[in-house]
Amino acid sequence: MSTLLQVNDITKIYQTQPKPGLDHVSFDVMQGEFLGIMGASGSGKTTLLNVLSTIDVPTSGNINMGKVKIQELNQRQAADFRKDNLGFIFQEYFLLDSLTVQENIAVPLTLLHKSAKEIDKKVMELAELFGIASQLKKYPSELSGGQRQRVALGRAMVRNPAVFLLDEPLSNLDAKLRTSMRTEIIKLHKKLATTFIYVTHDQTEAMTMGDRIVVMKDGIIQQVDTPQNLYDMPCNMFVAGFIGSPQMNFLDGTLIKKGELYGVDLGGDVIPLPKEKTADGKLDSYVGKKVKMGIRPEDIDDEPEFMAKHPDCHLEAQVDVSEMMGAEIYLYLEYKGNKMTARVAPTSKARNGDTVRVAFDPHKVHLFDVETEQTILN
Repeated sequence: MSTLLQVNDITKIYQTQPKPGLDHVSFDVMQGEFLGIMGASGSGKTTLLNVLSTIDVPTSGNINMGKVKIQELNQRQAADFRKDNLGFIFQEYFLLDSLTVQENIAVPLTLLHKSAKEIDKKVMELAELFGIASQLKKYPSELSGGQRQRVALGRAMVRNPAVFLLDEPLSNLDAKLRTSMRTEIIKLHKKLATTFIYVTHDQTEAMTMGDRIVVMKDGIIQQVDTPQNLYDMPCNMFVAGFIGSPQMNFLDGTLIKKGELYGVDLGGDVIPLPKEKTADGKLDSYVGKKVKMGIRPEDIDDEPEFMAKHPDCHLEAQVDVSEMMGAEIYLYLEYKGNKMTARVAPTSKARNGDTVRVAFDPHKVHLFDVETEQTILN
């Protein structure tokens, strides 16, 4: 894929805020890519979308789309750029209550003074694509939330924009409808082969929809990568804890080495690290030092076969709460002052108050520097 959008060292400073809204943000967006921008409230994701869309102007840095230097556009040029290149879909649908579905979808083409024949043809194509052809004569107040969202999608698409900018578009829908609309947007992206930039705080949306994800915190990009790489190879503790539900467990330990073998001493219980993960010698400078060990809940288990597979990685913990989820059980454990969560099979016999023996998969252990919180082993 070719590069569509280049974001270079963007900073946005608000005089009323102690920290920058965006702090030296850089990344590329590829042609036809579905790029997720994810972070908690206040992370800078919406500020970034506003800057990308020319609604706001960066304090410094530059954004290039082809030969267009977006940050240099004046207000009139920026408005024309948005009209010609961008399609917006927001958390609020912003449909006009006084217009029918057909008229709402047609608004952008009407403003461009397109012919009635061209407008009707394009609106019908989109209505059929979204399964709302039978709703064209209705008004927004007569539609369900999902139908209104489809109308908003159709209106954004009617001009065939080069980039779709979606800001929390599903957050007002109930859980069941969010799931179905998520599937529809994925199908739509594949059908159109157009670039989507999708802002969300919901990791399920970002992980299931995005080709890549920009993870943000406090206006700073933490990591840009594929969903799988973010999950398997987080660059720091924030990303490791932010991605995944239940989140990764973090345990206090000390890195030790005996001969050529490394391990993490958790206060008497030692988790050996596989040779293939430590052969490069990069851990030598941490031997004898405190580290944070990360392990995901699905990599802790009390199942006999799992225990037998990892005989050197057992420890005992107290079950605070056993939470039946149907297809699995969440065990909320306490181990030497550390809180842990394990995802185990529904056949587990562990119950509230029990002392259980569990095993770790040592191949799935992550290590982090205590001071910098940067990853030192994935």
